[in-house]
Amino acid sequence: MNDFTILNDSSDYYDAKALLARLSNGMVGSDRQIVFVVGSALTAPKEVGGQGVPGVDGIIDLIGSELTDDERQDLSRAIAGASNKYQDAFHFLLGSRGPQVANQVIRKAVAAARLDAVARTSGYALTADTSEEACRGFETDTAGWHLTPGVRALGELAVGYPGRFGKVMLTTNFDPLIGVSISAAGGTSFRTILHRDGNISLTEGDGSHIVYLHGYWFGSDTLHTPRQLNQDRPQLRSSLANLLRNQIVVVLAYGGWDDAFTRALVDVVVDDNAYPEVVWCFRDKKPRVRTQLLDLLRPGLDRGRISFYAGVDCHDFLPALASKWQSLEKPHTPKRALPLRPPVAEQQPEGPASVEKEAVFSARYARLVNTEADRPPVIDHYVGRKQDMEELIEASFRVAFITGMGGQGKSALAAQLYNSDHCREKYEYRLWRDCKEQSDKFEDHIINMIEALNDSRVMSSELSKQTIETLADLFCSLTDGLKLLVIFDNVDHYVDLELDTLIGSAGAFVSRFLQNKSDAVLIFTCRPAIAITSDAMYGKRLEGLDLPATKELFGLRKAHVADESVAEAHVKTQGHAFWLDLLAAQVAARAPHVTLEELLTNIASGTGEIPDATLRSIWQSLRDREQIVLQALAETLRPVSAITVSDYLHSRANYNQTSKAIRLLRSLNLLVVKKLDQGDEGFELHPVIRAFIHKTFKRSERVWYIDKILSFYDAFFGTHLSELSKRPSASTVGRWFEGAELCVNAGHFERAFARLNEVRVALRTNASPVEFVRIAHSLLSAVPTKEWREYADFDAIFRAYHRSLVNLGRLEDARTALEQYEETLEGKDARYINYCDMQTYGFWMNGDYLAAIKWGKDGARLKKDSGVDTHFSSEHNLALAERDSGAIDPALAYFLGDANVDQVLDPAVCDQDRGGAFYGNIGRCFHLMGQVDSALICYGKSAFLIEREHDDSDIENQAYIRQWVGELLLEKGEVDASLFFFTAALAKWRLVAPPKAVKLENVVAQTFPSAELPSPIQAEAFVSRWIKAAGVHQ
Repeated sequence: MNDFTILNDSSDYYDAKALLARLSNGMVGSDRQIVFVVGSALTAPKEVGGQGVPGVDGIIDLIGSELTDDERQDLSRAIAGASNKYQDAFHFLLGSRGPQVANQVIRKAVAAARLDAVARTSGYALTADTSEEACRGFETDTAGWHLTPGVRALGELAVGYPGRFGKVMLTTNFDPLIGVSISAAGGTSFRTILHRDGNISLTEGDGSHIVYLHGYWFGSDTLHTPRQLNQDRPQLRSSLANLLRNQIVVVLAYGGWDDAFTRALVDVVVDDNAYPEVVWCFRDKKPRVRTQLLDLLRPGLDRGRISFYAGVDCHDFLPALASKWQSLEKPHTPKRALPLRPPVAEQQPEGPASVEKEAVFSARYARLVNTEADRPPVIDHYVGRKQDMEELIEASFRVAFITGMGGQGKSALAAQLYNSDHCREKYEYRLWRDCKEQSDKFEDHIINMIEALNDSRVMSSELSKQTIETLADLFCSLTDGLKLLVIFDNVDHYVDLELDTLIGSAGAFVSRFLQNKSDAVLIFTCRPAIAITSDAMYGKRLEGLDLPATKELFGLRKAHVADESVAEAHVKTQGHAFWLDLLAAQVAARAPHVTLEELLTNIASGTGEIPDATLRSIWQSLRDREQIVLQALAETLRPVSAITVSDYLHSRANYNQTSKAIRLLRSLNLLVVKKLDQGDEGFELHPVIRAFIHKTFKRSERVWYIDKILSFYDAFFGTHLSELSKRPSASTVGRWFEGAELCVNAGHFERAFARLNEVRVALRTNASPVEFVRIAHSLLSAVPTKEWREYADFDAIFRAYHRSLVNLGRLEDARTALEQYEETLEGKDARYINYCDMQTYGFWMNGDYLAAIKWGKDGARLKKDSGVDTHFSSEHNLALAERDSGAIDPALAYFLGDANVDQVLDPAVCDQDRGGAFYGNIGRCFHLMGQVDSALICYGKSAFLIEREHDDSDIENQAYIRQWVGELLLEKGEVDASLFFFTAALAKWRLVAPPKAVKLENVVAQTFPSAELPSPIQAEAFVSRWIKAAGVHQ
């Protein structure tokens, strides 16, 4: 019997041109769905020696590779002259090796469709031994697969015309390339895998439904032999028949099997109540059909429900069909389209990258907001500064200073400018930052703004490690093209009173800011005058109000007094705005009990600042309820509502009494009003009033108010403590810092240490080390040095304090702090080991490795020789110093500890409990030793764990690992891959350390002088795939 029948009569079949017309023009206006049934030719190499899943001959070669020489000869004899060599070869393999090896052969075949190692994004290949988890990871690596023209076009049809082509697809293939092609086109798919019986209608999901009739390349057995294929599968046969009965079924790139699909198809075409249209395609110009298959299909041919088409090559036909439909209908636009090219050709056009950048910046801008503590004051009465305002509006500057003595109206003028129509129109975003006349506040504000500009992709804990010049570079790069106004209120602590210049972090920031390009504008308010040293700077010194403005102020306050008295007040106060407003407010609120003349009798002319006698007079004129409100507000650390003040004072005044007191105090201009998030008014004190109260009342008299405020903080701490061990919000961390500061102010030092110790764990994520240092310094300054060690949490707090100082680059402050710590030591006890360790860390971070090693060895020797039971140890920082000094062997021995080096270097073994730093430090040792492959394995594990541990917040470590891997790949000659890693590292460094980015840019320019860099998005996607592949065994 002849196994094949060739159809020579052209009336028995149609050609590819007719099929194209039928499935395009013939489908316009039809609501019928097309169900493709595809076979191995769809993903097989298009030409001999090409890439793809091997065809029959290639599979037989893979089977032969599993056999001995004698067995291969037996195989050749067994399949010689066979009608179905594929089935007979697998029959032989199953008998001599079993089903597991048969599945491994399929996995090897699928691996042949992977691109080279670079496009695959990992340093190892997909093999028969790759775990199922790894296989799943490879499936998502869309750019790492070779797609034939046919399967690529099939994915485009499914995604572009989902209602017509994308509902269901059936395949006898084992590979994932149909799903990959759909992902590449931007779509989604789900699959049903059937190596036994089953009902395909029970599987649900999003996107195209791909049914694997003969099994899948992992996670299931695969069917090959007649016995496997002919098994009775009634549920599958029934559900297939139900699917096909009224659809257009296109059988393509499929030779035909005597299996459940073919039998279900026969069931449908002989059913008089079903109306399928079956299109069976053949690549040959004259159909060459298995005789057995032809006999099965004959009833459908006779009924006219099955049509044969010849000369249909899937790699030519499917692209032509996709092109034809694009001319007929606009394709559906997927939400996401992935490029599918090897990295050397994966150059994304500018358009999509620009769209991505625009979307990212839109999200960043949403975070540029003022918090409750950082909002401009609400000004009830504003006079006499019209000319000053006009000059500020008309002036051209990048940095401006509004200066004048306390109470002269600097903040008020800045607030009026901030809220002016001019600024609303000129700037896209406006920010107000209150430095509260405290040191360190400025740097904290800069860090928080950069964090917001970066959409919180870089946390404050990382930014704080950068120099202020680096922060200025970051700020400028993020505001180049962004019209942003930032007003820094009350920066007095950053002014050199002799040189009339900004100093410290604010001075360094402004200097670097003026050297860079940025569309941001900065305005500072402070009491001392500032020398203007650049054309890009502008200064506005506020003097006293003139007499007409003074009269206007009294009129607005409804303080009805004689012009002569107003003139006298103007002279005696030298036009001091706040002072005059206090006088006007008292007269208006107290008349007729208080007259301006009576107030003026106690004022000496020409004093400039408001004298304490005046403030004391005002204080004494207040009733008890107003005084306790002022004392409570003097201790708050942020603006609070009237209800909150009432809660603080509930044991001494009810809400009505408190609200009346607040209304009176506001009318007297003794309160600064700011808007809260809920729209309520918040209240705080003018710095002049706050300073007067703190100077007037001793701590023992202030503690009652602080404790009342602290009771509300303590309630908050009780319900939010668990959040600190995770990734607490900035608001939660801020509350802890405020609680610690209140404890310091009240003299509750034990509680202050405890609060700082609780929030210390958040320094790794998003707690501000700048704020931590400020409060820790305040606490340590309040406690005599000799008493430090008496507090239980002191050593932990001091260690974090010293480390933060070092990370902030404040090395002199760190050295001074250690000198004070040394005073708390009683000989070389266990705490001396901690002292050695801190010395080691400081010298290591400063690059003085010899000094670091000296201190590290001193601490390690003392601990070893004494046998003391302590958690203090200098060995880790000693190993870091030894490693970076070139003494690799002892460092590697320490980092390895009790770990087995073979397991550390086993790509399939990763002890997640050891963490990313464990593998990173070992990898760095191997890197410095020139052991490239060993280092890469460790870096892969480290990168994988860093992503898991720190939720994408550890940008600096991510930058290091990308740069180091790039260096190693370059050494291995994997130039294209290294370029992707360097580009990803550059993107990370630009977020946290532009100087490191510049240095790496120079290396890249020298190494790749003519290379076209991938986009940061492409590079990071490439690296992410590599990292996932590094962790697929975990």
